[in-house]
Amino acid sequence: MVFKVSKLLSLAFLSVMMVFLAACGSGNKSSSESASATVSPNASEAVVEQSDAPKVTLKLYGQQNSQELKEVYNMATEAMKKKMPNVEIEFDAQPANDDGTKLKTYAASGQLPDIFVATSADIEVLKKSNNILTLDSYIKDLKVEDQLNDTGKLLVWDKDGHSYSMPNEGPWLATFYINKKVFADAGVAIPTNFDEFLEAVKTFKSKDIIPLALFGSQPWPGQQLFDALVVKSGESRGLLKVNDGEADFSPQAYQMAAAKMFQLVNAGLLSKDAFSTDYNMAESLLQNGKAAMMLSGGFTMSDFAKTMPGNYDIIWLPLEDKAQTGLYKDNASGGGFNQGFSVSANSKYKDIAAQYAVQYALEYSRAKTYLNGAPNGILKDTPQPQNPWDEVQQKYVAEFGEFKTVTSFPWGLTDAKFSIAYGNNTQKMLAKGYKSSDDYIAEMNKAIADIRK
Repeated sequence: MVFKVSKLLSLAFLSVMMVFLAACGSGNKSSSESASATVSPNASEAVVEQSDAPKVTLKLYGQQNSQELKEVYNMATEAMKKKMPNVEIEFDAQPANDDGTKLKTYAASGQLPDIFVATSADIEVLKKSNNILTLDSYIKDLKVEDQLNDTGKLLVWDKDGHSYSMPNEGPWLATFYINKKVFADAGVAIPTNFDEFLEAVKTFKSKDIIPLALFGSQPWPGQQLFDALVVKSGESRGLLKVNDGEADFSPQAYQMAAAKMFQLVNAGLLSKDAFSTDYNMAESLLQNGKAAMMLSGGFTMSDFAKTMPGNYDIIWLPLEDKAQTGLYKDNASGGGFNQGFSVSANSKYKDIAAQYAVQYALEYSRAKTYLNGAPNGILKDTPQPQNPWDEVQQKYVAEFGEFKTVTSFPWGLTDAKFSIAYGNNTQKMLAKGYKSSDDYIAEMNKAIADIRK
């Protein structure tokens, strides 16, 4: 970027004054941080206004257990050298099978890295111990939200209104995957609402085709189906609203969802082996034409791109009542905050680390899309991958960023007791363990009341 002479002189004068003031009066910041690079609000054109700024080394903790991930980190790091060349990064690799224990150990011992990848669960723990820096001012000053798509913006702010982590990838949303040939051969049109979806289930069942290949050996797909039914019945927050203690299962959306699930199950939605079916088995059923649909997250797409090229598609949960078709099209099930870059509240260079982390997350997203073809980027201007997306992935990229609300996958529910009760009772519903949907609602409300005593 080219500056006019007068502006350049002004910046030089300000730089001298900053160093002078830092030397005289800053007892809480090191001279290195006081002489840090100041970045432009436009992260794509970030400028180091002090080319002679002292070098600062920041420790960054994140998972690099594959060559693909290492390449993403490397590309993001190289991009940041142009924005903040005074910053060197020292990587601390998260163990491949780590469940967050190492990060908790770091926090307990007061040794958190300057920058680290944090999940929703990590953030809740670190907030309570005051170990995590709020990024509000950095995100606003750098005008980060101007660069994000609508879905990406949803991930920036925590439920308390603050930001503790800058997301480095967008949400994976729940969707139905379909076998196009099975639909065509059965003469079934792609459903656009619950009534049509229910009729499709009945038609497939009558032709000895499994309507929905549920990998029920894991509880979460069934729970996600109920969340989707709640969202498409009018409650955009789905099960998160109950998880956060703001509702039980009495509101109309939850009762409607339970009634719809009861109808689907009794219409033959699932196979008799659904609860012993794992992911690979469900994928095979769809691939081989023995099942018409499968419910999963967007993270499954790359598998179908390889195993079912040209014969799979996604449909965005057509589960609204016929009279409400399209009414809740902007409300997605799944997603929620996955992970992002956070900053230690005790970092020696917290201001520099925060500036770096916020911009690094954007470069990470850009690199992951380009190198790996990740279709869930957070950027408004989505970069093209080096290996082109197939037609379905292009569809996902074009549409997923337009959703105005997301919920969560079951593993994002933070109330452990509620999550267990919800999982157990929903599995029972799917296994035809209730005589009516009202029985399911009553059992869930009883469990919620017991939890909140």
